[in-house]
Amino acid sequence: MVNRKWNEQYLEHKYYVPFLDLAVVYYIDTQLDYKNAPEHRGTAVTKDIFKIWSVEPEVIWKQVLENMGKESLFLMLVVTEEENSLMTFEDAFQKNQGALALLQKSILDEAKKKLEEPFYILPVSIFELMIVPESQADEVEEMKKAIIESNHEMPVEYLLSNNVYYYGEKEEVEIAG
Repeated sequence: MVNRKWNEQYLEHKYYVPFLDLAVVYYIDTQLDYKNAPEHRGTAVTKDIFKIWSVEPEVIWKQVLENMGKESLFLMLVVTEEENSLMTFEDAFQKNQGALALLQKSILDEAKKKLEEPFYILPVSIFELMIVPESQADEVEEMKKAIIESNHEMPVEYLLSNNVYYYGEKEEVEIAG
């Protein structure tokens, strides 16, 4: 998953699915023993390759979500034990970007149920998403400033977005604000 605006040149010939301000790029894992590999390594699917497959995009999307469900274990982790604990989404197997949890409705629903309220999602990096319960959140603009500040200190290849996301009553991820 990458930021569409920041990666326009990279995405020019890639097949991807737009998701809010992001792009979900499809990869083919090219390792011989990919099921036992510690992480995914592969080749991005180009628009030309996708045309050759002649498969409906919805079929591939369904398979992508199914594969993520099999190969990843997205967890909501509590980082501190204080009253206002810091929580993150990460892939326990560390095979996929933690940011892909944005696509896993069951994970988001489970988080909302555990928190007993809607929540904001701050993209710390492509590997990790910070969860902020609505009742503990600052103003959206303040959270956005914090993300932008943090992004200035992060290697550019780890950046996901300057936006804050929200998961609430609609039960779908949206850009906050």
